[in-house]
Amino acid sequence: MKHLILIVLILASGSAWADMVAEETTTRTVAKNQNIYTQLCMAALESKYVMEEKARELGVRRSRLRQVTCNDMSPAEFRAKYAQEQLITERSKRTQ
Repeated sequence: MKHLILIVLILASGSAWADMVAEETTTRTVAKNQNIYTQLCMAALESKYVMEEKARELGVRRSRLRQVTCNDMSPAEFRAKYAQEQLITERSKRTQ
C-alpha cells in the first residue's frame, strides 16, 4: 500500500512540474496598449525594416522615428533583448 501511495505522489508531482514548464514556455511579449510608439516597438521585434514599414504606415517621419525608445532602450536594443527571449520560448515549445 505504501508503494502505491508513493507512486501516485511521484506521478502527481511530475504532472505538476510538467504544467509549470508548459506555463513558463508560453511567455510572449504583449503590448499593453496600441499607441503609435507601442506599435513601432512591437514591429521592431521583427526587424528594423518592419519597424520602418510600420512607421510609414502610421505616418511617422524619420526624424521622429530616430527618437523612439522602447522600455528606455533603442529599438535595436529592445529587439536584441526581447526577440531573443521569444525565440528561445518558441524553440522550447517545439521540443515538447
